[in-house]
Amino acid sequence: FFSVAEIRELLGTAHAMLTQYLGTFRQAKKTDRRQDVLVTYVDGVAKSGARFADLYAEQNRIYSKCVVSSEEIEARILEHEERTNAVVRTIVLVDDFIGTGDSLSRNLLKFIERNRVSLNTRGLRIFVVAIAATREGQDKVLKTLEKIGATDRMDIELRVCETINRKHYAFADESTIWTHQQEQDRGKSLCLEHGAQLHRENPLGFGGEGLLVVFPDNCPNNTLPILHAGDSKPGGW
Repeated sequence: FFSVAEIRELLGTAHAMLTQYLGTFRQAKKTDRRQDVLVTYVDGVAKSGARFADLYAEQNRIYSKCVVSSEEIEARILEHEERTNAVVRTIVLVDDFIGTGDSLSRNLLKFIERNRVSLNTRGLRIFVVAIAATREGQDKVLKTLEKIGATDRMDIELRVCETINRKHYAFADESTIWTHQQEQDRGKSLCLEHGAQLHRENPLGFGGEGLLVVFPDNCPNNTLPILHAGDSKPGGW
């Protein structure tokens, strides 16, 4: 379970890793906010990325209007620079969780395709920041970024705040929540039975990962469905 306080700390740590690339920011007074960095997301306005992008900016003293959607990024940059007289040099793309890595990879490729000309012309540095990721998902996204870097010659990097340990997979050999194999088998059977009523194709969560990962107000779809299904669905707990 990731608490709000823990997420804030992780986002602060992630930003600290980027400061060497962002240039100097001098805060003359407490109300000053950084304006030369745009913070965005690629999973849609109503998804979790938008909420965590806002939190990233707030935690790291970035001007709230620096948080923009990833649609038409050039127009967003021009609008921002005209309003603030700041020169945008960096884009931070925030996501909450990388499970299989398929969704983020797909959305990143769409983002690059949609904004290729603007990104190349400006020579912007792009950082992808994820609060947490599985090792498999992290490797998948890194391969996608390598492909983008090779074909589009873009400066784009991934920063993961916390890598999910195998013990946080409900039915992995490394799981520590079961006292013996028989209990684990019974638990898996129960999750498969109820999970199939919630998500027929993915009763153990997307990719069959059976993760035990929960955020304060959302839950990755790689997590066991019985942990995030509502009462309105058959089988909801």
